Amino acid sequence: MIQGGFDARGRPLVRAEVNSRFFQAPGSVAFLVDTGAFNTIIMPGDSGKFGVDFLQFTAPAQSIQIGGGIVYGYPIGAEIELTYQGVVYTYYADIIIVDPLRKNTHSNILGQTVWSRWGLHLNPSLFEIDPLKPDLKTPP
Repeated sequence: MIQGGFDARGRPLVRAEVNSRFFQAPGSVAFLVDTGAFNTIIMPGDSGKFGVDFLQFTAPAQSIQIGGGIVYGYPIGAEIELTYQGVVYTYYADIIIVDPLRKNTHSNILGQTVWSRWGLHLNPSLFEIDPLKPDLKTPP
């Protein structure tokens, strides 16, 4: 099983290590697996712990969520490390990080920018989240 589990509502969560050249320090983040979402997003509840200087960014990008909600954040390149059966897989992906000063309480989202590389098998009855084909990707 990928390091993670299911929350009280039965939603799949995975834990990942995230790092970027914009971070003062890498950190661990719990992501809600959203196979319908394109973007991978770190929300304000976690974005502050990376020590990002948000003043260096000029124009936020928008990501439209289910139900029409819009999240404004900054696109950055990042390394995302997922652990499966004791093996760490590193993915290089463009993600969106939301300024911690924005009032948004949504979960971090792990979208297709990462999951399109694996495929995913969710088995809530066994509390398992397994990749269909783990594949290490390198930067373009």
